[in-house]
Amino acid sequence: MKTKNIVLTIIIAAMFVACSKFEDGPSISFRSVCKRFTGKYRVAKITKNDTDLTDYWNQHYDLTFGFHRNEDYRAEEEMYADIYGKVDSCGKWKTHANVYPFILQVNNDVKFSNYNYLVPQYWNMQGFYPLVLDTNMHLSEPVRFTITRLSDTEMWVEHTKGNDTYEIHFKE
Repeated sequence: MKTKNIVLTIIIAAMFVACSKFEDGPSISFRSVCKRFTGKYRVAKITKNDTDLTDYWNQHYDLTFGFHRNEDYRAEEEMYADIYGKVDSCGKWKTHANVYPFILQVNNDVKFSNYNYLVPQYWNMQGFYPLVLDTNMHLSEPVRFTITRLSDTEMWVEHTKGNDTYEIHFKE
């Protein structure tokens, strides 16, 4: 009887591991993707083609990314982001705030879009693709991120544009 229970436990655990949506885990979670996604995050690491840009980010950006469910809508995937903090502009820190709605796409992959543009009064500020976009970029569509890890305290995302791959690790 013990052997049957052990085998059954192994089979069930293997099914959970095989069904994980995220390459980097977690393998098992009892919270929905939307519930784990919501929260306030800060950039812990950012790379472009495996080159670490975290120090540059920390020198010029002090932003918090808040992702929340849009309570006005019934669908759990209808979210909004509020990004706020300070951005370096020619050696002076200026306040930055942006709020935008988006749909969290939960399929085989989990994706979300970035609409975080610097407002016109900050045109002399540098954007930081793909997290803080310059209004002069004239993108035909928003930047889409694929979530590769989503736990209760961290989220890792990837974005590819041409030959460039960006990886961002957020921590709550």
